[in-house]
Amino acid sequence: MGTQIIISSTNFSGQIGTITLYPLTGGTVSLGSHQLPYTLDLDYYYGSYDIFFSAYSNTCSFDIDLPPSPTPTNTMTATVTPSVSPTTTATQTQTPSRTPTQTATPTNTSSPTPSSTIGLTPTATSTLTLTPTNTPSVTQTNTPSSTPTLTPTSTIEPICPEQITLSSSSVPEYNGTYNRLYSYTGGTFNYAYFEGGGVNVWRFDTTDASGNYGVVWGRLSGGIYYTLYAVAQSSNIINLYGVFSSNTNYIVGSVVSGSTIVDITPEISSGVKYPTRGNTGTNNFYVSFPETCPTATPTVSVTQTNTPSITPTQTKTPSPTPTSGVTGCLCYRLLNETGSPINYQYDDCVLGATSGTLSGGASTQVCAVDLPVIDPGGTITPCTSVTNCDETADCTGCS
Repeated sequence: MGTQIIISSTNFSGQIGTITLYPLTGGTVSLGSHQLPYTLDLDYYYGSYDIFFSAYSNTCSFDIDLPPSPTPTNTMTATVTPSVSPTTTATQTQTPSRTPTQTATPTNTSSPTPSSTIGLTPTATSTLTLTPTNTPSVTQTNTPSSTPTLTPTSTIEPICPEQITLSSSSVPEYNGTYNRLYSYTGGTFNYAYFEGGGVNVWRFDTTDASGNYGVVWGRLSGGIYYTLYAVAQSSNIINLYGVFSSNTNYIVGSVVSGSTIVDITPEISSGVKYPTRGNTGTNNFYVSFPETCPTATPTVSVTQTNTPSITPTQTKTPSPTPTSGVTGCLCYRLLNETGSPINYQYDDCVLGATSGTLSGGASTQVCAVDLPVIDPGGTITPCTSVTNCDETADCTGCS
């Protein structure tokens, strides 16, 4: 068993990276693709490491250098015990044929204190005993199981289900922050995706064939409605996100025709497919999520939410002979699709500003100057059987 090195990352935890080692001794060693955190077991581990994350086109690097060479401190203590009192300076000659016997027991994790005993024979009649005491002050402690911290070249924020940002220099009109949509003219939903491939229907609050949900975001800018939505092109599996623009409404619930401006490959998080973060898709869009994710606040995706600013001070009096087809007066059917009461308001063609409450599952017909406003959970449908309502506000037969 060699030395174990644990490689982990805060930003890329759970992601798969291809690990390559460039040893200090030279050459290249491919260590394969592994999911972080990952433990390497190597006999020789000194050198430079590259970890390439293909999902984000990012490479992270770190180095493990050789430890510094030990610098021992030798302390020699010579004790001379002459048997005579020499009057001359002795010249000591070491006999090369003698092999000093050294006894050393070094341990890599402790301070070795080897003891060396050297027998010397001087020409003078004296006994010279040298007792060297080597005390290396080096304590080498190798901790190969260090955990390098990978610092990517760019910071990738966690997925935020409520808000997403697109940016591209090729088609800047699609740049901006998109907020999650929870409703459309046909009702409310949490998850949705568009199934193409000749089926061409919207799927609400249901998974695709792979068992994953899709999400829809919207952005209104300059009178244009931009819809970022999940698309299942074939086999009812969500395989991309697209952006569609319209000058009338978000396309949720409508048949989508034509090509999208962005084809973004999705990534899966907790059973939901989201647009992949980073540079991706047609026109090299950069997908990012906010650093602070806002709290979910479902909003009704009614295109026109006009609060009547005109409060008539007088009540219209029907003439004895009503005139049908008053300009601006249209019939609408209001439906409460929830089990609880919801409120609505509109500018009645006869009574002016009017409001009311619908109980769960109830519906009503109104003759309004402008598009009515209704609480979340309610739908507004223009009447197809009655194109206009007269000053008697008669919407009989509205469906």
